[in-house]
Amino acid sequence: MTSGAGTPPLWRRGWAFVPALGAATIGGVIFTWLGVPLGWMLGSMTACMVITISGGRLKSPRKLRPPMAVLLGLAIGAGFQPQMVAQMGQWIISLVLVVPVLGLVSLLGRTYFFRVAGYDRLTALYCAIPGGLSEIVLLAEQTTADVRTIALVHAARIAITISVLSIGVGLFIDLGVVQSAAGVSPFVPAAGSFTEMGILLGLGIFAWRIGKRLGLPAPHMMAPLVLSAVAHMSGWVVVELPAVLVAAAQVVIGAGIGCRFAGTKLAFLGRVFIHGLVFVAIVLGLCLLLAFGLTSWVGQPVPTIVMAFSPGGLTELSLLSLAAGLEAGYVAAHHLVRQLTVVTMAPLLGPQAER
Repeated sequence: MTSGAGTPPLWRRGWAFVPALGAATIGGVIFTWLGVPLGWMLGSMTACMVITISGGRLKSPRKLRPPMAVLLGLAIGAGFQPQMVAQMGQWIISLVLVVPVLGLVSLLGRTYFFRVAGYDRLTALYCAIPGGLSEIVLLAEQTTADVRTIALVHAARIAITISVLSIGVGLFIDLGVVQSAAGVSPFVPAAGSFTEMGILLGLGIFAWRIGKRLGLPAPHMMAPLVLSAVAHMSGWVVVELPAVLVAAAQVVIGAGIGCRFAGTKLAFLGRVFIHGLVFVAIVLGLCLLLAFGLTSWVGQPVPTIVMAFSPGGLTELSLLSLAAGLEAGYVAAHHLVRQLTVVTMAPLLGPQAER
């Protein structure tokens, strides 16, 4: 029995994700056991990347990413406490800087990818704009740009950014201590009850659906995040999700990044990674300078500000800040502004780049 003409049944489509999730879980276990910062995500990403680059066939669990992002949104929202209301006014200073910093990063990146990497002007532009991978690829598909190169550059950008920041933050913050402090057991809520957690999960799924219908950006994460933040700041709920759910989100998200490199020749991938590494180094250097200048103005530590302006993905960097015990809401808010700006401005900049 099938679910439609030529469409495999649901259970068979679900089983197709098992090899990728199995490899991702093993990678996460190994990296976590070795004490690698954000081991569940980096381990799953590395395992799937190695397998796909080596010629192995893994089906990306991208269909599982939205529900995992719902969990992440709820977990980040739980970090919003009533006392944070007074601090949010300080965020305006750095939120206003998101757009000009985005413009500067895009200009520097476009110059590098055009002059040094040798990409055409349009491909160089879309490689340089640090937006969400899916959004940038969708925008590029409507132009004459090299979509395959753009997708690989952004996948490499996210992978490199997460790896560098995980190691960098891990030098100053013991992520293992932060995560283990979440609760006595990784299978129980750190605060609140299972009943309260069930209610919050149900509301998170409802918020995702409403956000999607309203056309909100990244509705699978942002709508549950807002709902969770309001609920926690009002004191209506106090529950924090079990560590095992956050780890599961890391595994799925990491596997999705690693599987994006399937079918890529090693030589071409090497060049993409080199260019991606240079681009990330330029941007992170700029973010570091900005963070040192802003830290006394916005009341946030340097690592938090760096993550808020870094060229990584909204979901990945929010997860990293959550795992590090930093203010994930601050990071998510900045990346949301960046994502909104990219989706609005990139279609207008594309035609200009071909001139």
